[in-house]
Amino acid sequence: MGTESKIVSCDLSDVKIPELTFSEMCWSRVEQYKDNAALVDAISGRSYTYGEARSLAGSFGSGLLRLGGQPGDVVAIVLPNLPEYPVIFMGASEAGFVVTTLNPTYTAGEIRGQLVNSEAKFVITIPQMVEKVKEATLGSEIRMIVPGEQNDPSLTSLELLLKDQGDLSSSVPTNPSDVCVMPYSSGTTGVPKGVMLTHRNLVANMAQVLCLKPDTQ
Repeated sequence: MGTESKIVSCDLSDVKIPELTFSEMCWSRVEQYKDNAALVDAISGRSYTYGEARSLAGSFGSGLLRLGGQPGDVVAIVLPNLPEYPVIFMGASEAGFVVTTLNPTYTAGEIRGQLVNSEAKFVITIPQMVEKVKEATLGSEIRMIVPGEQNDPSLTSLELLLKDQGDLSSSVPTNPSDVCVMPYSSGTTGVPKGVMLTHRNLVANMAQVLCLKPDTQ
């Protein structure tokens, strides 16, 4: 039996990966759907259109930079499912930050382990989890961002960042080869380990999906 008989060929064309950042790819058609609902909280009914989400993401990224954050800094998200979750994720990545996500059911010790290992500079959580996250950040200089009015000077209001009037035009341009997100593995052997995924990695994944659905181009 010849070698050719063992080769399986695909009739699909090669996937073309555009030279875009993750945010550029995600927001590429936002104007077309800006008035459509993008994010909806099933419990409260709160919602954002694509246009609103795009605007809030830009404000959040700008707000992080105004807080003293630098492109390449790690932003940790310790949140349940909220409409603001993707806004925070997209805003941070667009501004050049690296996002790492944590399960909100983690213990303080588990949270601390990932924050230390990822060298996080910011952590976003909800009021109900403040004490646990404070315990996890004890002795560090990690800046905590929490929704709602904050009387605690160690906390920064999320709404303050979402209302930031700046833009990202003066920030350092993000390159597709820059790290975008750092998820942690399940830790089958030992503790969870960070995986550095670039903007290009994520864009390539989306391009693969679009290649299978040409009508969405």
